[in-house]
Amino acid sequence: MKQVQFSAVFSGGTFGFAEFKLRRNGLLYTVFVIRGSGTNLLVLEPGLYLISVQAVAPPGGAEITISEPTNPPTPDFFDEGPIFKSYVLSI
Repeated sequence: MKQVQFSAVFSGGTFGFAEFKLRRNGLLYTVFVIRGSGTNLLVLEPGLYLISVQAVAPPGGAEITISEPTNPPTPDFFDEGPIFKSYVLSI
């Protein structure tokens, strides 16, 4: 078991949100949302995870960070607008 921290930081003084979906072995493992800026800590079992992020970045942009190494790597920076991004996490 490994603790993994997911964070989203939104800049620009307006509201942003990010929805994270984790899939493992082809099945939906968990879903959570970060509203405003914040973090979520999950304890994950060893394995390969597909992390899908759908978000909206405010005018100042957004930064998505996952505490364990991912492919592509984070932190990842986004300009204003919709965000559709996927990451692979191997624990």
